[in-house]
Amino acid sequence: MSINFDNKESRVDYLTGKFTDLLDGINGSYGQALIDELMNRLDQTIIDFNDEVEQMMDELKGNGDKRSQLLHSIISSEKNPGVAAKPSTEEESVEPSSESTAELSDWEKRLEALDK
Repeated sequence: MSINFDNKESRVDYLTGKFTDLLDGINGSYGQALIDELMNRLDQTIIDFNDEVEQMMDELKGNGDKRSQLLHSIISSEKNPGVAAKPSTEEESVEPSSESTAELSDWEKRLEALDK
């Protein structure tokens, strides 16, 4: 038996058949109600999963764009040492305290110089 998982009707038919096989021992009056509830919950679980994956992908894309902008500004400032790059967000423009400046690595000092 070939199942087309790209087709919703095919998936529902497959799952309904499997649930029916599993629930043969249950009283007839509860069997269909139980199958309906299981199908509703399964549908909601799939919808929630798809929403969460879409949200994660949007966040990943946004983070990738931010990294790309930061890398571009770092590269352009290395090519033009007299030109300071402008931060793209407020988070990047936060000034570190004088205590933390003493403990910064070379990379962090370069990023701080870009912010100024």
